[in-house]
Amino acid sequence: MILFVVVIWELKALPRYLCPNPGCACGESWIGLLRELELLRSPLTFDQLIGDRVEHVDGDLSCITSSPPPGSLCNPFYDEWPGYPNTAICSNHVMRSGKHYATFSMKGCRAFCYFWAGVIRPIQGWDKLGLKEEQTERWGDSDVNWCTFNQWDGSCCWVDWEESIVRDGVQWSGMEAFEFDDGELGLLLDLDLGTLTAYKNGRRLGIMKDGLSGEYCWTSSIMAHYNPGHFGVEQSIRIKREELPST
Repeated sequence: MILFVVVIWELKALPRYLCPNPGCACGESWIGLLRELELLRSPLTFDQLIGDRVEHVDGDLSCITSSPPPGSLCNPFYDEWPGYPNTAICSNHVMRSGKHYATFSMKGCRAFCYFWAGVIRPIQGWDKLGLKEEQTERWGDSDVNWCTFNQWDGSCCWVDWEESIVRDGVQWSGMEAFEFDDGELGLLLDLDLGTLTAYKNGRRLGIMKDGLSGEYCWTSSIMAHYNPGHFGVEQSIRIKREELPST
C-alpha cells in the first residue's frame, strides 16, 4: 500500500532494507519504512546537540545558536581566540539513497565567524572513544564519514575516523567563501553518484566531494566569538529541506 502513495524520488530515496539471507523475512518492516517516509516528508530538525555552548533558538529544533564561555570576548581577527566548536546533527533524518537537498541559512555571521555544514554518519554514542565502533553495513564502503563545507574559505573538510588526520582545507573546483557575509548555503547529497555539491545563495558552485556512499545525516558545527546579539542581530544557523535544484 505504501508504494501507491509515494512519488518517484521518494522511492529512490527509501529502498527497503532486506535481509541478506535468502528466504529470511527479518529485513526492514513496512511499518519501519513508513516511519522513514514520514520523516522524509517532515521538516529537518537538529535532534542531537553535542557541546555545552550550542542550543536551539526559542525552542525551534531547526535553528541553532552558540555563544562563548561566560566572560570571554575575542576579536575575530586575532590569531588566538577562545572559539569552541559545537555540533548539531539531524540524527532522526537518515539519508540512505537517492538525492537530498538542504539549505543552511546563516544570520549574524560576523559574530559567529566559523561555521561548517555537511554530512555525517548516523552516530548516537558520542561518549565513546571510537566512533567507528558504531559502524554498520549500512555505512557502505566509503571512508568519507564526516564531510563539511567551511564557511570561512569555502574549502572541504572530511575525516574517515580511522586516522587522527583531519583532511582540512581541501580545495575543489568552484569553491567560494562566505567569510563574514550572511547568506544561504545549499548542499545536494547525491547518493546515486556519491557526490556532495555546494550552492551559494542558490547558485551552484560545484562538486565539493565525491566517493560518498551509505547512510548520512545533515550536520552543522559552529564556533562563537561573541555572545548572541553582540552586534544587535541574532546569530543563528537554520536548516531547511528544499526541493532538488534544477542544475
